[in-house]
Amino acid sequence: MLDNSESLPEFFRKIEILALAKNNPEYSSEDFAEYFNCSAATINRATQDIRGSGVPLHSRKGQLILVEQPNIDILSNLASTYLSLRFTGRLISPYVNAISKTNSEKFFEHLVLLAKACAEELKIEMIYKPLSKDEAGTYYLKPYELTFNEFNWVLYGVKEGEEIEKKFFVTRIQSLKLKNEKFDKIDFHRSTPNKEYKMVFKFNSVVSRELTDKIWFEDSKLEIIEDGSIILTVVQPLSNKLMSWCLTWWGNLEIIEPVELKEGIKKMINEYLKVNEKN
Repeated sequence: MLDNSESLPEFFRKIEILALAKNNPEYSSEDFAEYFNCSAATINRATQDIRGSGVPLHSRKGQLILVEQPNIDILSNLASTYLSLRFTGRLISPYVNAISKTNSEKFFEHLVLLAKACAEELKIEMIYKPLSKDEAGTYYLKPYELTFNEFNWVLYGVKEGEEIEKKFFVTRIQSLKLKNEKFDKIDFHRSTPNKEYKMVFKFNSVVSRELTDKIWFEDSKLEIIEDGSIILTVVQPLSNKLMSWCLTWWGNLEIIEPVELKEGIKKMINEYLKVNEKN
């Protein structure tokens, strides 16, 4: 993680040293000093910081060596922080542009203040109009995360007096006020409006490379069977997005379970044909 006492260039260099040491184990400390145009002492300090984060990187006979494979969770956190600081502007820009073109005149102050509230753990008061209601209401929230789902900015937060984390669309916020009250972030339970199902898909060998070379779900299991086809198992809620994804595979996908997913896709196709099929 980024230490408050270090600059961004120092943090970038530290993470890049670790990446290079994993990728090029033959690099010496002198190679690193030359590569980063700094002193050997600077490399040694960075190495100590890396060890302090839980990664066993040591200097042995002038070389930086990982004495054992680092913990995956630690590497994931380090990579997430590094990438977010390196690329956030370019990654987020299309989503900010999208909300700026809506009728949300307050998009700028809402995004900035919500980001501040999430980062500094400040309670908020907002007037919000849910999608399911015709009238807006006042909500007191502990804001937990500001993110985007496709091109929709979404705030996850816990309402006063509740424990379940819920989703709020930023474009539905009519007014916003930051309260001078702090809260402690805990592992909130994110509400899941849809039941989750175990889903088993069978893909034929024609699409095996496309399937195995991409990551389709955050957590899934792939099994290659003798005829070259692939079984993919995942737990997901039913959604229009998932049903549409199934259709993109055309005849290369067989849904083994659940039956509810098959029925949902049939309904989707029938509704489409009602509107678009010409006799």
